[in-house]
Amino acid sequence: LLFAENILIMLYGQEFIEAKVSLSILSISVVFSSSTIILTNVFSGIGKPLITFKVFMMSLIITALSGLILINYFGIEGAAISILLGIVFNTISLVYFCKKEIKLEPRNIFQIDMNEIKKAISNIIVK
Repeated sequence: LLFAENILIMLYGQEFIEAKVSLSILSISVVFSSSTIILTNVFSGIGKPLITFKVFMMSLIITALSGLILINYFGIEGAAISILLGIVFNTISLVYFCKKEIKLEPRNIFQIDMNEIKKAISNIIVK
């Protein structure tokens, strides 16, 4: 995050400037987190929420264990790294299961079809 320092000063004041590295690490997790939300909805939509539950439980374990180790060595940055590890694990695991369960190639999961977007917009306008 390019403006982590400015954002922290503006929102919380100079005393929180040390959190800029953590904020930058956590900002990376937003990309993976948004992908995880989409994939979670895919599994709920096809009636397989148990896959998501199992992946999230494994992620919880990974985040907790890595947090125990990394926080001791890196403090708040270690906590941010452990959260990022858990979220990346979620995304990679859900992409794997998406390929395995519904035979959808990872490169096609987030592909945007402009024709579908146009249809959706025209349906909204017409209704």
